[in-house]
Amino acid sequence: MLKKLVFSALLLGVGGYACYFIFLQKKSSKIDVDYSEKIESGQWIAFSPQMEKFVAFFPVSPKKVKKEIAISEGTTHIEYNEYQCSTTEGGNYSISCIALPNVLLKWGSTSILNGAFKLLLKSLNQKVEIMGKQSSLFKAFPALDYEHYTQESGTSGMLVLVDKILYKIEVSYPLNDRTKRLDELKKFIDLFELA
Repeated sequence: MLKKLVFSALLLGVGGYACYFIFLQKKSSKIDVDYSEKIESGQWIAFSPQMEKFVAFFPVSPKKVKKEIAISEGTTHIEYNEYQCSTTEGGNYSISCIALPNVLLKWGSTSILNGAFKLLLKSLNQKVEIMGKQSSLFKAFPALDYEHYTQESGTSGMLVLVDKILYKIEVSYPLNDRTKRLDELKKFIDLFELA
């Protein structure tokens, strides 16, 4: 009886893993695109840059900008790519991905996300008022939601840590347009997929 029970459990486990693996393979090949196309939901544009592991939807075609951020005083800098676009209504949408050095990963996800947020604010080189910051999960990955203001604009976004890759998904907007842009940020984040 025990042998039958163990055999049944093993069969279910292997079968479940096989189904899960097949589903992931199909999903991965489905979203592994390297082009832009219009989508029905509001006519946003699907975007998946080469060599990056994400698919996103932007309101207009994004441009790639190479950036650099200092992670310690003086010498240590990390180069990364940011994909950004601006709409005629004044909304700015951006996604960046940074491959973190292994030495930083020992601090744990909460410390990494909070440290990245501090560096993000420091890189703005202007007075910023933090309106909110909260730990969360994005599709089972540790994340940090945030919102901050400068004198002329507001910014809302999310930092997501996936293994050693840090993603920043962000929308900036004129202060009088906050409600509409927060709805679009939700759409921007909901449509973001890891490849």
